[in-house]
Amino acid sequence: IHLLPVGEVDGRRARLDLVSAELRRRRAEGQVIAIGDVVRGGGAAFVAIKCDPPSGRLGLATEYFTDGSPIVEFEKIQFSAWGESEVSTERLFSEYLSSYF
Repeated sequence: IHLLPVGEVDGRRARLDLVSAELRRRRAEGQVIAIGDVVRGGGAAFVAIKCDPPSGRLGLATEYFTDGSPIVEFEKIQFSAWGESEVSTERLFSEYLSSYF
C-alpha cells in the first residue's frame, strides 16, 4: 500500500510512524483498505494512492510505502463542458459530476 500525506507533515517523525497505530488498529479489526481511503494519525491525514490488489485487508506481510510528494488540496476547480450542445451548470453537475463528490 502506498500512502501519501495530505499537505506537509512534521519532518521530525517518519511518515509511517504518524499512522502506524491507526494501521495496526485497522489490521486488527480486519478493515478493508482501498485506493482513495484516508488514514488519520499523529495529527496528519494520509491517502492510499496505490494498493495491490486495489482493495483488501492489511496483513503482517503488507508492505507500506510513503515516499513521494504530499497530496495537494485544491481550493477551486473549474469544469467546462465541450460538445455539440450546450449544457447548463446544473445539468453538468447533476448528470456528470455529482457522483464524485
